[in-house]
Amino acid sequence: MEIKRTIIQAIAVCCASTLFAFTYNAFSDNGINPFRQADAEKIAKDLDKSAGNITVIDLKKFREMNKEGIILIDARTESDYINGHIPGALLFDYYKFGSFADKVLPLIDPWSSLVIYCSSPTCDASDLLAGDLYELGYKNIFVFEGGFSKWKEEGLPVKKGLE
Repeated sequence: MEIKRTIIQAIAVCCASTLFAFTYNAFSDNGINPFRQADAEKIAKDLDKSAGNITVIDLKKFREMNKEGIILIDARTESDYINGHIPGALLFDYYKFGSFADKVLPLIDPWSSLVIYCSSPTCDASDLLAGDLYELGYKNIFVFEGGFSKWKEEGLPVKKGLE
């Protein structure tokens, strides 16, 4: 009888935990929709050199575009941004999408050229952010594949703190 009671209690704790997790997620600024289509992830995985209007660019192309006037977006965390970022970049922490969307999206015209970067070529935050912005209607999106690590490696200027 003791084992049966323990199993029932364990099931009740699991159900309560699951209910709490879904409730917290539903009301969180950074909550995710568990029922959404996985288009953002698909776009990110399909980014070999171009997917729709999301284009992966290297440092040379990024520097050319930067002279023409672009909107530069840093998809890393706020602490990474404060410790150093490419001058002129807007902070848009992908993993806190809800809270940053309200601050950054009103500043961006959907037809502007956006260049998004994150830490390094292996970081996927820039790819995921690009996919989500594309789904929201932003059409001229570029992902700087080298990321902040490539920028620093080349000895290019770095800004610290919040802009």
